[in-house]
Amino acid sequence: MSEEEGTRDTQLIVKDVEENVESLNEEEVVPLEEVDHTLNVPVGPFSLSPIIKDLPDNLNYTCCESYAEHIYLGTQAGELLHYFEIETGNYLLVSRVKFDESKERPIDKIVLLPSIERACVLSQGQLILFLLPEFAPTPNSIKLVGINDLQVINGNKIIIFSTKSATIYKVSKDSYKKLRDFPNLNGVGKALIKHKKLIVARNNNYEIFDLSKNKEIPLFKVSESKDNDHKLIPIITEFGTDEILVCSGGSSYDDEAMALVITIDGDISQGTIALSQYPRNIIVNFPYVLVNFNFNEVHIFKLVKNEDPLLVQTIKYENIESLKEIQLRFNKVDRFFQNSGTNNSNKNKTDENNDKLGKQKEVIIDKLRPVPIISEGGSNETEVKDSTTTTLEYRMDREKAFITDILDCDTNIFFYDNYNIYRLSQMPFFMEIKEYNEYEISNIEDYLELQADDHLTNFQKIEINYLKLLHHLLIFLHCKIIDKDMVKVWCHDMKKIDIRILLYLFDLQILGECWCPNGLKDFIIKLKSLKIINKLESPDKILEFLKIVKRYIIKNHSNDKDFIHFETILRTIDLNTFLELKKLDKDINLDDFESTSFDALIKVIKDKNVETDRSLLLDIYVKQDMNDEVISTLKEQERYADLLTFLTEHVSTLTDDYRRVGLLNDIVIIINQCDNDKNEIRKILKLLSDAKIDYHILLDSIEDIGLKVHILEIIGVDNSRDKDFLIDFYIQKIHETIVKEHLWSHFETFVEEYKDDLNYSKPNILEYLMLKVRYDSHFAQFRNYYENITKTCQDNNTLQNKLHDDIIKLNKDKPEHQNLLLILFFFHYEDDNKLNRLTCKFLNEMELLKLSLKYNDFKEIDKRVNKSNLREILIWFTGVTKVPFSTELICKFLMRQRKLYEDDKDQVVNIIQSVVPGESPITIIAPILISILTKRRTLADDIALKKMILKSEVNRYNETLKVLQTSDTDSITSTND
Repeated sequence: MSEEEGTRDTQLIVKDVEENVESLNEEEVVPLEEVDHTLNVPVGPFSLSPIIKDLPDNLNYTCCESYAEHIYLGTQAGELLHYFEIETGNYLLVSRVKFDESKERPIDKIVLLPSIERACVLSQGQLILFLLPEFAPTPNSIKLVGINDLQVINGNKIIIFSTKSATIYKVSKDSYKKLRDFPNLNGVGKALIKHKKLIVARNNNYEIFDLSKNKEIPLFKVSESKDNDHKLIPIITEFGTDEILVCSGGSSYDDEAMALVITIDGDISQGTIALSQYPRNIIVNFPYVLVNFNFNEVHIFKLVKNEDPLLVQTIKYENIESLKEIQLRFNKVDRFFQNSGTNNSNKNKTDENNDKLGKQKEVIIDKLRPVPIISEGGSNETEVKDSTTTTLEYRMDREKAFITDILDCDTNIFFYDNYNIYRLSQMPFFMEIKEYNEYEISNIEDYLELQADDHLTNFQKIEINYLKLLHHLLIFLHCKIIDKDMVKVWCHDMKKIDIRILLYLFDLQILGECWCPNGLKDFIIKLKSLKIINKLESPDKILEFLKIVKRYIIKNHSNDKDFIHFETILRTIDLNTFLELKKLDKDINLDDFESTSFDALIKVIKDKNVETDRSLLLDIYVKQDMNDEVISTLKEQERYADLLTFLTEHVSTLTDDYRRVGLLNDIVIIINQCDNDKNEIRKILKLLSDAKIDYHILLDSIEDIGLKVHILEIIGVDNSRDKDFLIDFYIQKIHETIVKEHLWSHFETFVEEYKDDLNYSKPNILEYLMLKVRYDSHFAQFRNYYENITKTCQDNNTLQNKLHDDIIKLNKDKPEHQNLLLILFFFHYEDDNKLNRLTCKFLNEMELLKLSLKYNDFKEIDKRVNKSNLREILIWFTGVTKVPFSTELICKFLMRQRKLYEDDKDQVVNIIQSVVPGESPITIIAPILISILTKRRTLADDIALKKMILKSEVNRYNETLKVLQTSDTDSITSTND
């Protein structure tokens, strides 16, 4: 938006608001023109309302004070009157006493000390303590004399000024305790205390005296009169928090005078007010100064910055010539009175006056009553202009009623004369602002600067809050750039102005109901429509402003129980911080957000449904211990490994309901998705253990038998039920694998290869088969089941028997298959020593030997041979293969079994004679025969053996000769041809 466009929009909104304000003031604000037949109150910012009428006749009243429901009056004749409010707006005279029965002494001053329920009454130099609320002299109290004036320092501590000195006293219920004396402050006739400094008048001069430093600053004269009998009475009154108004005149009350505003350091600060004559009294009700001339006419000036004060209203008697004895006075009292009625007998006149004031009140109330800009759960597009909901209407009615109540307590200024006591009501300052031009900013600033927070009525507090908000809005409207210093000022007013209005102006999202004064609602909405966000230096300034607001609210209001919107504002700030970070594509650290804000973040993430925000949503759930939402989100995202990790880490915080039902269901989902990963399953089993859930319950919930087996394998079962289940599964699977992979054909190949291998040193059949199973790729699955079966059945006779029975049953028509499986599953070395022979609990020795002979297992045959089966084995060897290989095997066998025949040569000779083939080469069996010959002891034996050897050689020679002859014949035939 260009600067020219911004200026044009600003002018339009100012003009619009001006027209609305002017119409309200012209049509609805109806000031009082006359309160009664004698006192005229023309059109202006103030009006009068009677409190008490028909005061006792023939008395001139000099001072007035109030305490609770009591009003106290002092008179020129020294009488003290006490009125009591018996019902709202109806006062009864309950006492009328003389200060001094012996003579008439005018009552100069009544000072209340509520903390000790006492009042100090000053009359012609004498000071007496009175009881409160009775307003009777305190029995046995001390009377002080020679007193010119007194001021309350705080509580029951006062400073009294006499002709000799100034003294600080602590007042008790019946005495005075001197605390400090200031001898150099003698002769003070009038004084005012402010911030440990005194502004005094003595010897016709104003001075400032610093109590802490005991130092005085001379100012200027009260009057130019040199006649002590005709000196002017000094006027010293409060102007603001750090300023005082004093008055200086000529030689008489008829001479011109000046009212000057000075600081407590003595400097003139607000210029001067030129007065046509010296006043009797002055009261400041900023921006107005009320001046009492001659006790019969009050001029009201309005202070305007950098301009002369304006006379805006004059209150005086219509027929002053006929009321020469009347005296009109005013002063501020301690109590703020309600304009709720009067004991005036002229009721019709009062009703007429109230009717005239009615519309003015309605306008004030309507402007100040809070109304919502944003409803609960609203957004930037849901401005609440005509709320119809019952809840909102109810609250708005309550707020309006509150404003109505406090509006009737808006003043502590009494006007009183010889006949009546009035309350002076001032039209609120904010009603005087008719234009939203830039110069109003300084006017508001001046007004706010003079308001002391500790002396404000409830209504004034509401008005100040209104003005502070208006001040912020005007600055935003007229400034060129919105900077962080402006935002910090908003923060300082956070308890008085909803900071969410600032965020609303920046077009940010608002949580909760954002309320503002009705008189500023349209201004706020129109100001927002001007897109003031374009007055920021850069887009990221919003983020900086949000951080400023959050730091301030946490630092200053974290423990403030009266700040009821603390959490909602924090949530609003966090929500918009999150949105701005997303908009600027910056990293988001959840530690920077309040836990109470996560609900709002969750909603906006869900509403936007952005894939990249899902992990952020999950992190929020985790931080909030929202276990159900974490679990649900992880399942939706199919992040089962993360779900398992979360459940494992948070098992102790899971709800009982979830543990009973949800946990097991989710574990089943996880375990079905984990691809039988052992680490994942171990985590699941640990989770079950931590959750005190029997894993069998999980197994019963799983339909996949293979998965059940996998779980049991990881667990390492130790009970028969689980082991039986595993064995059944393994046997079934190993059988299926054999069939599927055609393993019996491979087994047959292995067996044939083994049997054909006549290497006497080859491994036994068990080792051979194990090697084949271990390294043949076809047996990978078989090998897995085999290992699981052997592990499960280890040292368990029952399971081994079951396995054996199943093997026999599944291969009942195929003994060869039975044998191979028996070898693999049940063959083992005796005493687990490989040097020992193999054994099997389900086969006897004969059966084991037969299997060894069947498969040509030479190692096992060697280990099982004995004298009784030696002949049988030798006979078997003759059929293993053809000569000469069988004879060679026999020789190796016999060489290994020497111990069997070394001691029984006759039997061995017979065995040899019966099994050694006649065709066997002598060189092959020679080592055996030589061994036998070397051990023979008789010649006959030697001869028999020699014959046998010779016969064998002859046979061999004959055989060779035949071969040669056949070869020669074939050669001759070939030659003839």
